[in-house]
Formats: sequence, C-alpha cells, structure tokens
Amino acid sequence: MATEQEYQAFLDRVAALEETVASRLSSRLVSDPQLADVLVKQIDDLLQQAVDADMAVLPPPDKGLAQLVGVGPEASDRLGKTRIPQAITPYDETVSSERLVAMGDLYYIYQHEKIGVFRAVSKLQELFRAGAVYLSSGSGAYALYQFDRREVLRYTLRDRLAAYKRAFGYGRAPVPAGGLMSAPCPPSRSEGRRAAPPR
Repeated sequence: MATEQEYQAFLDRVAALEETVASRLSSRLVSDPQLADVLVKQIDDLLQQAVDADMAVLPPPDKGLAQLVGVGPEASDRLGKTRIPQAITPYDETVSSERLVAMGDLYYIYQHEKIGVFRAVSKLQELFRAGAVYLSSGSGAYALYQFDRREVLRYTLRDRLAAYKRAFGYGRAPVPAGGLMSAPCPPSRSEGRRAAPPR
C-alpha cells in the first residue's frame, strides 16, 4: 500500500506529466481540441491503474490505524510514512436515487413548513395540554397521541431550517458546521409571493 508521501509524489509526477504534455503540444491542442480530451483520458486511465494496483494489495488487519497512531512495531514517526486508503468516494458529490428521493421528501416537508402545518399541530398540542381542547377518543386524539410520542424521532425546527438552507438555499438559518450549502434554487411559487417565514 502506498504511503501518504509516496501517493503525494505520484500525484506530483502526474501533474508534471500533464504540464509537460500541455507545454509541448500547446500549438496542436489549440487546433485540435479532441486531442486534449484523448490525452486527459489517457492520463486519467494511468492514474486509475495506479489506484487499482494499490487497492489490490491487502491492507493490514487494522487498516493501518496502529501505524497512524504510533502503536506497535510498524509505527511510523512521520505522517508521510502512514498508508493512505484509495478510492474513497466523496459523499457529498455522490448522487444516488435514494438521495434524489430524499430531496423530494425534504421539499415536501418544506412546503408543509411554509403553509404552517407544524405550527398548527404544535398549537393544537399546546391547547390540548392546557385543557382548552378536549379529545378523549377518535382518530384526532390518536393522531395527536402519536405526534406527542414520536417527538423524539422528529427533527427539531432548527434542524429542519438548517436542512432547507443546506439543500435548497431557502431561509436564513445557518448551515451546520462542516456542511456545504447548495446553490440557491429558483424561488418556488409560494416563495415568489413572499409567504411568512417559518418560526
């Protein structure tokens, strides 16, 4: 397995190769843009072959943790000597059908937030607890009971507002630490009418 220092050196060599190819073939690249695509693909294939070869080597049983933290006979004295895992797919850049469906569900929840469903149910719950609304049986009483019992499973208003901001760029809530905000979506029809923001 490649160490961090070896992998950085390899990436530096690939960058130097790209720079050399670009400088030597600059006049041909201007007249033939398809040549640039072919060269980039060949260099990317070279990089992928190196990654595949590195992944074929069996990692240590602890995946290199002991070496990284400095425990055992193979402990490294510098970060550059620790192994680096290959082919880690960045989570935020991966698009899967489940994530697209989740975005649709989150937008559906956002629309409920805008029309005040959560505020209305919270107010109903508050009135029920104060004794102003009397519900002893029926589907309404049972639904309110379920809403109350499942409170621990629901995201808080603060979490929901942060999710809307992160996913769609809607609202003024801060994005959670370490989170990336998507580019703001075009305003929806309800946004265009400037509905009151959720509280």
